[in-house]
Amino acid sequence: MKAILTSFIRFLLLCIVGSVAGGFFFMLYNGCVSYVIGSGGDLFSLKFFVDGILLAFPAMLFFVPMFLILPLMKHGLTVRCLGLLTIAVLSLAAWLFVVPLCAKGALETNVLFEKPASQLSPGYFRKINGKIYYFSNVDGNYVSGLRFENGFDARNSSSQDVQVLKDDYVVFERDIYGFSDPIVGENLKPPVVVSVLFLGMFSMVRSTFSACASGILNWLSFSSIMFALLFVGFLLSLSSWRLVNAFFIIFSTFAIIVLNYLYLNFYFSPLLNQFDNMGGFFIFLKNNFQLFMNVVIIIVLCVVGVISFYVSNKKNFERLIK
Repeated sequence: MKAILTSFIRFLLLCIVGSVAGGFFFMLYNGCVSYVIGSGGDLFSLKFFVDGILLAFPAMLFFVPMFLILPLMKHGLTVRCLGLLTIAVLSLAAWLFVVPLCAKGALETNVLFEKPASQLSPGYFRKINGKIYYFSNVDGNYVSGLRFENGFDARNSSSQDVQVLKDDYVVFERDIYGFSDPIVGENLKPPVVVSVLFLGMFSMVRSTFSACASGILNWLSFSSIMFALLFVGFLLSLSSWRLVNAFFIIFSTFAIIVLNYLYLNFYFSPLLNQFDNMGGFFIFLKNNFQLFMNVVIIIVLCVVGVISFYVSNKKNFERLIK
């Protein structure tokens, strides 16, 4: 009973703290990427905070099984089984019933749609589309000022390198990280690792919401990723060294997420397109590849877990047989 209660409390704390932290981060992120030098900015927005929670909860659920499974390594078999059962029930319930509510809320508030870029302020040099601009006046998308074709150094530029803008139409677009103002983006550009993780998780959440809206069967097929993440618990007895077990649990969790990300972003398309010429079962396999992939992962985790458990408890099994 204690194991069930402990896993339940940890699950609630992880979901609440993770979602609130994600909402706060998303709110600050939107405040930063929408900020324009020379204009007033507001980092705190209740709407962006709520939007962040809607995005953070599904993202958090991808890692909740891993975070809850790791503490079970220091307990015995009974506590592990009860803990894993509790984790599975809570995670699946949250995934199958709460995540669709997040998807519905996110679609209603247009969280997944890119917001238009903020209007840039005059009086600053900015690099836009590989060229340097200086705006003396900005009225919507119509600007006046100068455009430098070859940088700022007038000593190395001819008169043809500078073009005078007078009420020219310019499309303001956000960069790959979402920044409206190139000056802000250059100074707050996140490290490559952080940006890859952030963009990757956003892509996974977007795919999750898309699966929610595409029917029950597609949603259940997509949900096989959560089943695969839960079966990582079979690696608790992989080795007598807890550090080794922790490494493989963490590695397997990230491997499952990465493989599903690669499939959802069409990295497997060149391979899957070959199945069209094979007909029959292979076409069915192509249309349900994510489900098959996760089922194979589950089978591998089960086999590895059972074998490792048998090897580590071989003497006890021999005693029972005798």
